[in-house]
Amino acid sequence: MLTSAKETPTNVVVKVLQIIDGATIVVDLEGKEQTIKYAMVEPPNKNDKANSEHSKRYNETLINQSNGKVQLLLDAAVKSQIKNPGVLIAYVILSNGKVVNEEMIRSGLARVSDEIVTDLKKEGKDVAEAIKSTLKEVENEARQELRGIWKSKK
Repeated sequence: MLTSAKETPTNVVVKVLQIIDGATIVVDLEGKEQTIKYAMVEPPNKNDKANSEHSKRYNETLINQSNGKVQLLLDAAVKSQIKNPGVLIAYVILSNGKVVNEEMIRSGLARVSDEIVTDLKKEGKDVAEAIKSTLKEVENEARQELRGIWKSKK
């Protein structure tokens, strides 16, 4: 598991309204539709139709495991916020405790993004770097086992 609710600035349970792709959802946040981008996750390129659709379907499957309700761990200090105003960056946790960000990468249907990196810090430690390191390990495992997008890459 990547992180716990105690390590984040904002922790809220929301209903998922729409799945956009393998790393983006729309949720009901305090009565308003809010786009959420998964922190440190990059879905397959839309030009790669097969993997892009598979990634979106797998994301839907994960969200459905949680009956459409997820816990968001939001970080107020997100580097890419300026680039994407109105889009919040979050770690998304299912009711079973699994982190969607990690599961998408583990499945091989997303890769670790260098763009969407948060500045989470706890007790002076860079939590974001620790999370990114964990996600890179998960990505390497998916790559070695030729899962998802890595099937055709050797």
